Amino acid sequence: MVGQIPLWRHKSPRGATNMITKQKLVEYMVKNPEKIGCDFFRVEGRVVLTFPPKSFLMPTEVPAISDLNCEDFRFAQVAEEIAEKVITHSRRGNWQNKVAEAFGLDPKQIEYEGYKIVAVKDGKYLSLFDGKTEYKIGERLEQPAKRGHQGGYYVFRNFSDLMEGDIPLPSNAELRYWTERATLYVAYGGKIVKYKNKIAASWVKPLYVVETFSFYS
Repeated sequence: MVGQIPLWRHKSPRGATNMITKQKLVEYMVKNPEKIGCDFFRVEGRVVLTFPPKSFLMPTEVPAISDLNCEDFRFAQVAEEIAEKVITHSRRGNWQNKVAEAFGLDPKQIEYEGYKIVAVKDGKYLSLFDGKTEYKIGERLEQPAKRGHQGGYYVFRNFSDLMEGDIPLPSNAELRYWTERATLYVAYGGKIVKYKNKIAASWVKPLYVVETFSFYS
């Protein structure tokens, strides 16, 4: 296994926790929100956390917390304590764009983060569908997302959607039965097309390898 497994795989972010200190939680919220599992996006280098019905614009630097009590605190409360701005909103339509605009940021610069399952073959991370597209850590790939599965890069927003690697693939997928696979943590954005349990994005950039595993259908 490579990389780090997010905390949220082990415990819900909405309840009280004594897994980490409050100061460490603040650090994650500002620098590594993927570790805590809440809904978030990045825009112009800033992190926006969402705990419905509110979104919080995180500061650019990790603030020092005077109240270090690690008993019975809730993640949303901590986010509100340190946020530069807070907005209450619905989650209908392109709500992330509206939130970014309310915070004075350019919605065209929004970056989401999620997960992608790939084949591991000859030391490369390859598309399970065409067996050719290579996903390199830190390198961005672009292809306009189109409805009807006619374009874009497929990603999953949540780790739980990956179904332990048993993701749906068309019958003509080149590496459908390839057993050596990896889960990549990726940034993605541009025009997005949402399907039942996955997303087609117009660009994707692998950030790190979450895990490698053997899959048998």
